[in-house]
Amino acid sequence: NFYAYFPYSDGTGDTGVQITSEGVAGERYFEFILNEEADVDLMVAKAEGLTGGSVVLPFCHMLGKLRFCFKVDKDDGFSYVVNKVKVLKTPKEARYSWDDESFSIISTTHVEAYAGVNGSGHLIDSTEPVPVESFTMYLIPGPLGHVEISMNNEDPVDIDLSDQEIQ
Repeated sequence: NFYAYFPYSDGTGDTGVQITSEGVAGERYFEFILNEEADVDLMVAKAEGLTGGSVVLPFCHMLGKLRFCFKVDKDDGFSYVVNKVKVLKTPKEARYSWDDESFSIISTTHVEAYAGVNGSGHLIDSTEPVPVESFTMYLIPGPLGHVEISMNNEDPVDIDLSDQEIQ
């Protein structure tokens, strides 16, 4: 069985990923710690057997991709600038069990994403939903929690998404 992450680095310091694994009798697992930017993708593969001298490794993405889209309300049509998106109490560290192919959450954290130079923001002036790449996050599956969105350099708006699961 294998795990892989992107972007790859010889040392985990460049990506912020910290992966540890131990062999425990009867339990195979590794622990994954998300980096602060939530911009690392994690994949796992369980070997499906030997065929003609090679082993098939079907890699699957394990993290949920959370992408924020914004649009202008058609009724008033005003544009605005989104400066920051902050996800509160999202899973930060989790143990992945090879046996049942699932994560168990060890700890949570806040994850922040900024747009523009020095958080200057991203202008939203379209009535169609616009995905903002700066606000795309890869998160460990689990409860989402609260999201704070800062717009026009004003106090953030809190949105309770604790009933939502990242899958």
